[in-house]
Amino acid sequence: MNPMRNLQILLFLFVFSPAVSAQYSDSDAINTSALADSPGWRALGHYHRDLTGWRSDIDDDGFFLAENGAVDPHRELVATLAAFTDPERRREMACRYPSRFAWLRGQSRALAEQAAPRCPAFERWLDEMKPAGASLIFPAAYINSPSSMFGHTFLRIDGVAQNERTRLLAYSIGYGAEVARDENGFLYAWNGLTGGYQGFLNGAAYYDKVIEYNDLEARDIWEYRLELDPDELAQLMRHIWELQQVNFDYYFIDENCSYRLLSLLDVARPGMDVAAKFASHTIPADTVRALQSHGLIGAKVYRPAALTQLRFSLGEMDTPQQELALALATGSLAPGDRPEALDDAGYARTLDVAYDVLRYRVQKKLEADATGASGRSLRLLSARSKLPAASMTPPPSPEPPEAGHRSARFDLGLAQREQETTLLLAVRPAFHDLLDNPAGYVAGAAINFFSLQAALDTETGRLQLDRFQLLDITAIPARNRFLKPISWRVNAGWERAEERRDDPMRFRMMGSWGMTWALDGGHRVSLFANGRGQSAVAMNRELELGAGGSLLWSRDLGAERRLLVRLDRWEHEGRSDSDGAEIALGINVPVIDRDHALRLTLAHTRYRYQNDTRAELRWLSYF
Repeated sequence: MNPMRNLQILLFLFVFSPAVSAQYSDSDAINTSALADSPGWRALGHYHRDLTGWRSDIDDDGFFLAENGAVDPHRELVATLAAFTDPERRREMACRYPSRFAWLRGQSRALAEQAAPRCPAFERWLDEMKPAGASLIFPAAYINSPSSMFGHTFLRIDGVAQNERTRLLAYSIGYGAEVARDENGFLYAWNGLTGGYQGFLNGAAYYDKVIEYNDLEARDIWEYRLELDPDELAQLMRHIWELQQVNFDYYFIDENCSYRLLSLLDVARPGMDVAAKFASHTIPADTVRALQSHGLIGAKVYRPAALTQLRFSLGEMDTPQQELALALATGSLAPGDRPEALDDAGYARTLDVAYDVLRYRVQKKLEADATGASGRSLRLLSARSKLPAASMTPPPSPEPPEAGHRSARFDLGLAQREQETTLLLAVRPAFHDLLDNPAGYVAGAAINFFSLQAALDTETGRLQLDRFQLLDITAIPARNRFLKPISWRVNAGWERAEERRDDPMRFRMMGSWGMTWALDGGHRVSLFANGRGQSAVAMNRELELGAGGSLLWSRDLGAERRLLVRLDRWEHEGRSDSDGAEIALGINVPVIDRDHALRLTLAHTRYRYQNDTRAELRWLSYF
C-alpha cells in the first residue's frame, strides 16, 4: 500500500470514528475496539466466543479482509473501514459487502453523508425477487431419514405482488451440505457429525421445495411469516447476497440449517444473539420457539403433505368407496365402470383419491409397468374432467411443531426392585420418545441421542452410571391396504446388565425391521424382527450376535396421556446368560403443562438363570 493510501486511512479513522452511533460517547467514539465488540459487528462476522477467544463460524478465508479476520473481529473491522474509504476499492468492497457497508454507515454520520455506490448485479438480484417480506418454512420430520427426523428450516422471500395463492412462485433460501449422490451411508453420518462437509446457502423456487418436501418426502410444511420491518428485511437481503458461495463447515447436530438461519436473522435484528443460545445442539422446533420469544413469528400457514391429504381422504370414505378407489388405481376397474349408487360428487372424490393412490404407487415403485401406470393416470384424469369441479376437503391442522414439549429432558425418579431402592437421574439433549406427549410431533417417529442415566443407591449412597445411549431411533408409520411403509428401529449404547448390577457396562446395539398398523380407538401395533449385538464381556470389544422379536402396542388415552406395552424376546449365539424375554408397560401423564409429566414404568424380565421385576416412577421436565 502506498504512503498516500496509508494517510487516507489514518485520516478516516481520525475524522470519522468520533461520529460513531450514539451508543458511544464523543470521548470514546474513536475506540474501534468498542465498535468491533458490538452485537451488530459480531453478527455480521458470525463471531462467537470459544475457549481460545473469538472465532467466526465462517470457514472460508476468502470472506475476510484481514489476514486473521476469522479470529479477530477488531482487525477485520479496521480492514473493512480501510476498504470502504479507499477510493480505488470503495465501490468494489461496498458491493461485495453491502450489509457491512450499510451497518457501518448507520454507525458513522460522516460515512453516511457519502453517497452509496451503485451495485448493478446486486440490484438486479433484488429486482428478480422484489422482496416485501420473509417467511420461515418448516418441513416437518421425515420419518424415513434419521438426519431429517428433527425437521428442517429455510427462508422464503415473499415478493411484492404475491399472495397466499401465488407464494409458490417465491424464491427460497436454505442452507445445506454438499454431499455426493453416491455417498456411503456410514461416511455420510460420520462427516455430518464431524464437520466433514462444506455447507453453503442455496436458492431455489419455492414450488420446487414444495414438490420435494410435500410430495416426494411426504412432509407437512409449516409457513411462519417473519415480523421484519423494511430496514431489517433490507439488511437480511444484503447479508444473504454477501454470503453467496461462502463456505461454512456443516454439522448435523449444532451448525445445521436452523442454526445458520438464526445467524442470518441476528444480522437483520442485531442484539438478539439468538444463535448463541444453541451452542451445543440446534433443533428446528426450538429455533421457532426462540424466534417467537423475540416477537419475530407472525401468522402461520399449514400446508399438508400429499400423503397426509391422501390418508385423510381415505379416512373420510367408507369401505366400498375405498375398494373402488383401489380398483381404479390398480386398473382392475376402468373409470367408465361407474357404480350407479354414486352421484357425480361422490364419484369425483373417488377418482381424485384413485389418482393420488396411483401417484403414490408409482413413486414407491409399486407399479411394475410404468407405461401402463401412465395410461391409467390419463384415463383417470380424463374421466375426472367430465365431472363438476370440486376441491378436496383439507385435513384439519394439527398442533404446530413449536407447540409440543421442549426437546431436552431431565428425569428425576425412584426405581424399586426386590429390596433395592435407587434414585434415578437422567438427562437427554434431544428430542422425543414414543411415550412423550405426541402434540406437535410426527406420529410414530422417535429419536434420542447422547442420553445419560445414573442411579444412586439410597442405602449405600453409591452412585453409578447405568446407561449412555449414543442413538435410539424408531420409525413406525402405519400401513393399510393402500400404503405399506416399513417400520424400523436402531439403537446403540452402553448399558449396565440388569441381571448383574455389579458388572461394568456392556456395549449393546440393535437393528429392527417390521410393520405397523393403526387400529380404531387410537391403537397402534408394531411387529419387529430384531438383530442384536453386545460385548461378550463388559467393556470387551468382542461381540455376541443374536436375534429376536418385539411387539409394541400403544394407545392414546386422551388428554395427551399415552400407554405403551412392549414384549421382547432375544437369544445370542452359544449359551449366553443374557438370553431372555421382557414385558414392560409404561404410562405417561402430562402435569401442569406439556413441559412436565409423570411416567410410570413396570417391567418383568426373565433371564436364563434368574428373573428381575422393577417399577419406576419419574418426574420428567422438558427444557
